[in-house]
Amino acid sequence: MAMNQIPPPEPMNCEKDDLENNWQFFRESFEDYRKVTQLDKKDESVQVATLKSVMGKQCKHILKQLRLSEADMANHTAILDKLQEHFSPCRNVLYDRYLFHDSKQEERETIEQYVIRVRQLAKKCKYGEVESEMIRDRLVLGAKDKAARTRLFREKECDLKKAIETLRIISETTTQQIRKISGDQEVHTLKQKSKYKDQRTGARKWESKSEAIRLQCKYCGWKHPRGHNSCPAYGKTCSLCSKRDHFASQCMQKKKKVHALQDKDSDSSDYEDLNFVVIHTLGQEPCKLFATMMLGKKREAVKFQLVS
Repeated sequence: MAMNQIPPPEPMNCEKDDLENNWQFFRESFEDYRKVTQLDKKDESVQVATLKSVMGKQCKHILKQLRLSEADMANHTAILDKLQEHFSPCRNVLYDRYLFHDSKQEERETIEQYVIRVRQLAKKCKYGEVESEMIRDRLVLGAKDKAARTRLFREKECDLKKAIETLRIISETTTQQIRKISGDQEVHTLKQKSKYKDQRTGARKWESKSEAIRLQCKYCGWKHPRGHNSCPAYGKTCSLCSKRDHFASQCMQKKKKVHALQDKDSDSSDYEDLNFVVIHTLGQEPCKLFATMMLGKKREAVKFQLVS
């Protein structure tokens, strides 16, 4: 690839809150661009002009407000250092380390995301040579997977690379197991609901059959299962109408006679309190039908037998 085809670094982003990290990204990108394009071998004035042209409009305005001397403005390193002081002010290292040690893996945060966040926090703490060990300790202590943390505690030697690999493998395995268990529980719950539904459906069918058993027969007047074979009146002859398959107590002609007599009685002032008594024994047809009437002005009770 030709040198003039290498794209320049993106302009410095001065709008976001994390200006320090934005500046570090821009400076590293510009240093890489100098080496790749061999800009570092050219005259200093060319390097300064290139820096000012790629830093962006907002960053150039900030550079003018810093009021650098002519000597500093003629040196690209001096310009970078002054901008470094502006975008990266003096920090409270103690507070930065507090944020670092207080970091823990969040509920929905993956191991990869947690590693990136801890590395970014560690850059501000100025740990120097022990930075890798501090990152390792924070990852192990802040991981939400207790099984992975216990596993690492048993290791005699554990560097940062091994800690990250162990956390990644165990955490992913645990997550898959939890998903499988959750899926199995969901299937089990659905089966239980289906089984319960089937049981309730069967119970309703049984209840429907039970209701059918409790129905009273209009032919014999008793309660029995469905079917003419279960009816004691089946095949019997009625003593009132001489028709078959019902008892006289359930005969429709008898009911018509009673209604007619009651209607006649309601129109007469001489007849009151008509009372019918049906006497029959279990398994037999009614044998007698009586009526009691109050007659005359003295309201004397007269009992007589009705015949069809």
